[in-house]
Amino acid sequence: YYLRRLRPSSDSLANKNDTSIDEDEWLKPFWSRIIDVTSCLLLVCPDNSTAWADRSRALLYLEEHTTMNKSALFMSELRFLDLVFTQHSKKPSAWVHRKWTCRRVLQCFLDDPSEICLETKTWTKLIDWATSEVTVMTRIAELNPKNYYAWTHRLFVTKTLLQTCLQEKAKNFG
Repeated sequence: YYLRRLRPSSDSLANKNDTSIDEDEWLKPFWSRIIDVTSCLLLVCPDNSTAWADRSRALLYLEEHTTMNKSALFMSELRFLDLVFTQHSKKPSAWVHRKWTCRRVLQCFLDDPSEICLETKTWTKLIDWATSEVTVMTRIAELNPKNYYAWTHRLFVTKTLLQTCLQEKAKNFG
């Protein structure tokens, strides 16, 4: 939203000799800066849903337009959320973003074009992800035993892992 307000006028784009430039081409350098800026903002005020939305858009852009490993991109986002939860473990917007990020991580694992079906390597990745998530949620739930979001997220991880196993079993043996 903020960057769109800074968009150059159509006159300045029309004056350029190269008319093949994509209208959003000028935004490319800003996406990694958006991650940096929202990191600072969200460490101080993690209930800013606009910042989480901007961060999600930036991550989606980076997923599509960079050569970085997609699962590594989203796993680093989970590590950032671990940091946020050390101080602010009861902020609903942060938990919504974590669930979104977890879904993206799983999608990256399952959409790997080099693997037609879930092989040992992918199952190991899934189990490692689930173990890591449950460990983090356990630590948060131990610090705040009445943290509804931590317990709900733990249930989400367990259900997601079970559903993935059942879907793959049905696909391969059904």
